[in-house]
Amino acid sequence: MNLNEVQINKSDLLDIKSHLINCDAIFEPPLSSYVDIEKYAKKLYENAVRFEIWEAKRLTCLLAVYINKEDKNVFISNISIEKNSQGKGFGKLLLNSLIKSSLTKQCNEILLEVFNNNTKAIHFYYNFGFSKLDECNDKLVLSFKING
Repeated sequence: MNLNEVQINKSDLLDIKSHLINCDAIFEPPLSSYVDIEKYAKKLYENAVRFEIWEAKRLTCLLAVYINKEDKNVFISNISIEKNSQGKGFGKLLLNSLIKSSLTKQCNEILLEVFNNNTKAIHFYYNFGFSKLDECNDKLVLSFKING
């Protein structure tokens, strides 16, 4: 497995929507309980930079980010890996691809929000090197400092 396996913005709107529907129940809580998947897929397609892993011509892993040039940070809006693709190192591969990309060259940190009860994701992010920045309502705000 290497960084060449990660594609950037290859997906179309239908690919993203299908992927999010396939991953819906994996989210804790389910993605559809707090976003309209169709609208969210459209927002990601139109506005986010997407790091993607494809298996058998199907989008199976997605990392979508927004760049805030003013605050010099990258915000992860979505990271989702279909159930059959989990445990293969794809989450680390996606995050490493983001860190090594030109998007982070002018940024100081990567931020994301995760629900407090999503212990599996929180454990993954802490192991990767994220740290707690803040807590707001039922979510943690995590930060990963980018070394220049």
